[in-house]
Amino acid sequence: MDQNAKVIANAINGSLNIIEQDREKEIVSRRFGLSGNKETLEQIGDMLSITRERVRQLEKAILIRLRISAEDGNIPELAQAEKIIVRNLTEMGRIAKVSELAEKIFGKDVKEKERSMLAFIGVVSPSLKKMTSITTPLVSLTMVMKKKLNKKLTKSLNSSKTISLQCQLMNLTII
Repeated sequence: MDQNAKVIANAINGSLNIIEQDREKEIVSRRFGLSGNKETLEQIGDMLSITRERVRQLEKAILIRLRISAEDGNIPELAQAEKIIVRNLTEMGRIAKVSELAEKIFGKDVKEKERSMLAFIGVVSPSLKKMTSITTPLVSLTMVMKKKLNKKLTKSLNSSKTISLQCQLMNLTII
């Protein structure tokens, strides 16, 4: 395991160690696929004998607590992982799919687990805005763009080339 992979793994472990209840760790691990395949709310609910809605509620509460802990600096390992991700994203032009970013950080034979680890860090990290799944490689930019760009640029949001150009102009990290 190379240095980048160790740092990313330590960030995941540091984040999971913040979660006190084993059931909550299990929900996050299974939902993001940190210890294997990603599972649906239904699958996790069946395993824990709770409804999928309750799983969704717990997941949301856990992620909020993790984000707050990360913002407060209670997950020091996360800062190192953020630096690696930001450095690699910058080298890739600040826009990348999770799969491409994972290949750059981990090497050629990237497994779903490595992609899931990066997606999890993107969700928890205060420095990284929002990472989306591989199937939706770009975040919805309308709200962010309206706040940060002048009216002239926001009128042309329909063109994907314009969106890409606007992201580069604004130094937005979009995955």
